[in-house]
Amino acid sequence: MKIIHFLLVLCCLLAGGPVSAQKVTKAERKAATERMVRDSVEARTYRIDVHTALPMSGRSVQLSPYFYLRVQNDSVDSHLPYFGRAYFIPYGGGDGLNFQAPIRNYEQKEGKKGAYAITFDARTHEDTYTYRVEIHPNGAASISVNMQQRQSIDFMGNLVLDP
Repeated sequence: MKIIHFLLVLCCLLAGGPVSAQKVTKAERKAATERMVRDSVEARTYRIDVHTALPMSGRSVQLSPYFYLRVQNDSVDSHLPYFGRAYFIPYGGGDGLNFQAPIRNYEQKEGKKGAYAITFDARTHEDTYTYRVEIHPNGAASISVNMQQRQSIDFMGNLVLDP
């Protein structure tokens, strides 16, 4: 009987001990997220998965999870949909916002409430694009794209954080 009682007490102690050591507070999670956002933006290596498109005319469009904007040092990989008016496009519709190109005029500032305001240009054989990206400390992001041959379009999304 004493052995059973001893084993029950031992099991209770072992089960309760490690659980309390693994608790992470909300403030620690928030700080870790802010640190990962800062590190990604300062390294100029980040990816934003977009979930909403906001064209200049018409309603917002909810997107599938396959659209993104990736910045890697001195190049941009844009895989974004386009909804809006085109003033001049190549025969067949062109590539739109699906391209890889070198980045020109990259500027990064820390804006309001710790958000990062980033602007850069990219040029393809079709058009010249000006991106304005705002990334908040919690990973939320907004993208505004201005083009010469098409209407502007905005996107909302989240920064992909790799632990």
